[in-house]
Amino acid sequence: MWVMTEFEKLSVEDLVFYYEESTYILDKVGLSMDRPEIIGIIGPNGSGKTTLIKCINNILTPKQGKIMLNESDIKSMSMNDVAKRLAYVPQNTERDMNSPNVYEVVLMGRKPHTTWQYTESDDRVVWTIMKEMSVAHLASHRFDELSSGQLQRVLISRAIAQEAKIFLLDEPTSNLDVKYQIEVMETIRDIVKQKNVGACIIIHDLDLAYRFCDRVVMMNDKKIKFSGTPEEIMTPENIEEIFGVKSVICEIEGNNHVVIT
Repeated sequence: MWVMTEFEKLSVEDLVFYYEESTYILDKVGLSMDRPEIIGIIGPNGSGKTTLIKCINNILTPKQGKIMLNESDIKSMSMNDVAKRLAYVPQNTERDMNSPNVYEVVLMGRKPHTTWQYTESDDRVVWTIMKEMSVAHLASHRFDELSSGQLQRVLISRAIAQEAKIFLLDEPTSNLDVKYQIEVMETIRDIVKQKNVGACIIIHDLDLAYRFCDRVVMMNDKKIKFSGTPEEIMTPENIEEIFGVKSVICEIEGNNHVVIT
């Protein structure tokens, strides 16, 4: 079973990011997480979703604003300390490593906790996680030969190995068939509940966001336009404003679903 951790609060205040001052990508964006939950980040392409995630993880440096973990500003933290507290799972196109095997990829998640070399304790942690994530049988398989669903499970396993407090996932269901989309989202939900952690997920499937996210932020024009529970903000009116498409919310077997019309 997952090891329960102490929850760590995330606060993003007035975040501004641009490559050229005349072309803002994020304009005073704010976001907070003070309890274990899944926050879905949705919006059209180019609305700043991935940039927001990369700023939170200190991959990109914002021009203005603060990102706090509990009482600590990540600007004052080393990359190693950030990696112990935030785990970034990129889109599942990450196949350009030098073809390590699955065990080696998951072991990379232990790097923030090591000094000179990995230990037997790291090995036990990795094997436990791979078994819990149902990828132990793939341990010797080359990473670049995995299916999309297997690859995503391995990347999430690596993030778990970091023992992070908050998971940042960039389109974890992209390029997956329906079965694997559901499995990945159920896995993330289980991790959040059982490990007492938070997850921010960039997600394009509005129905998956409605079904699995505790809160949703809708981004457009460099800002967060709406924020709240799926029931509160994923309305046909808001969806049309953000995406420019018509939709209806349908109840099927007791669950609400977003249907684009």
